[in-house]
Amino acid sequence: MLVAYAAPLFMVSYDYFRELFRARRVSFYFREIRAKLIFTLHTWGMNLAQASRTVLDKIVIGLFFGLLFLGTYNLAFQFLMIFLVIPQSLLKYLLPEKSSGSTRREVELIGILAAVLITILGILLAPYFIQWLFPDFTESIPTTQVISLAVLPAAIASIKSSVLLSEERSKIVLVGYVAALVVDILGILLLGRIFQAIGFAAAFLISQVVLAVILVVLPSERLARLIKREKFAVRTEKMKS
Repeated sequence: MLVAYAAPLFMVSYDYFRELFRARRVSFYFREIRAKLIFTLHTWGMNLAQASRTVLDKIVIGLFFGLLFLGTYNLAFQFLMIFLVIPQSLLKYLLPEKSSGSTRREVELIGILAAVLITILGILLAPYFIQWLFPDFTESIPTTQVISLAVLPAAIASIKSSVLLSEERSKIVLVGYVAALVVDILGILLLGRIFQAIGFAAAFLISQVVLAVILVVLPSERLARLIKREKFAVRTEKMKS
């Protein structure tokens, strides 16, 4: 499995390493790299939190709730991975576009409409697909329907992430993904005790909504003005006292 995973990466990077070793002079001038170090660390943390959210949830479910509930949730999560192809593609496509100054509002609109359509199809068609393909796991049907609702906030989060990263406001994105990870794990532990597999799906949905809300609200100018007004009021009160 490791060879199968690593071999394609080495194949596509062959030309890069060939050109690298052909270079006659190597420069160790890292000023530009140091200038982007904070941004790089933020994006690395964002990717780590995003990857952890798709792994830690299964570890927590398996440890605290057993493999039966883990299997029920994991089947629903596999459908979600298919549903999230468009939201994940939005980030990869929009980030270089917005970094170059292009707005691409039509792509954002198409992405939102596609997310809404996928959500509706996921809710309506999940019972038929699971009964047809996995007749022994029909208890995953409501879990799949609940977790399908996460597609729309995931699309919104991808669009806002592309905007913020193109503006190098990576700290907000990092805060959003870390908050989503914490909410997801806490939600699994709390909601899972009451609703089992549906609670796991609800926890992921809530974490995705939290991520979208943070990325939409924190960068807003209205919130910035409100925070500035509150700081000014506190400073005024201190001066009076």
